[in-house]
Amino acid sequence: DVGWGTCVAETMSYITSWMRHGHAVRGRGKVATKASERVAVTQKELLDLDVGQARRVALQLEGKEGTAVREAAVGFDIQYAREPGDPRELCEIPEVRMWYLRLDGEFPWLPVALDWKQGELARYAAMCVPNQVSREEGIVYNPEALELWITQKIFLIWPWLVERGFEKPEQVLKDMAKMFGYDIHEEFFKTTRRSFNHK
Repeated sequence: DVGWGTCVAETMSYITSWMRHGHAVRGRGKVATKASERVAVTQKELLDLDVGQARRVALQLEGKEGTAVREAAVGFDIQYAREPGDPRELCEIPEVRMWYLRLDGEFPWLPVALDWKQGELARYAAMCVPNQVSREEGIVYNPEALELWITQKIFLIWPWLVERGFEKPEQVLKDMAKMFGYDIHEEFFKTTRRSFNHK
């Protein structure tokens, strides 16, 4: 029998064959200073897993088409009180991560609408992907977990982009992967396109 560890290793080897890793995936997500859509999230909302305000923004975006979604540049202002001397980054706080996971479960396409330039995509990924935070390098993602996350996002987001009239959905996904230092092979998109029956 093939063990679980062997299955994981073979899966990761296959996924990695579709990706070219350009450089180390690391960096501290910037705190957004300006975006078209700001969503304030209180500590109570975090503890209650209340994504109501974010849901309202997401539902408005779902009614839009094409580049309007990408240009929304959504950002989150997370309000979580920490004790003096608490060195943890937001992505190291379980309650904050759980809130992001709750949101991602309902709106898996949301990374497309985030303010990438201000670090919102990097922070979003840090909430969903195992990582370590160091003073020297900032956020350092677990590379295998990140590859799985990016691959899953491509499968989830691509049909959503096509339905909303994005002219070049593959380019959006390539740009998203490049934010983490990955170049996606064109053959991967050809295979995925056939699986979705996209013409």
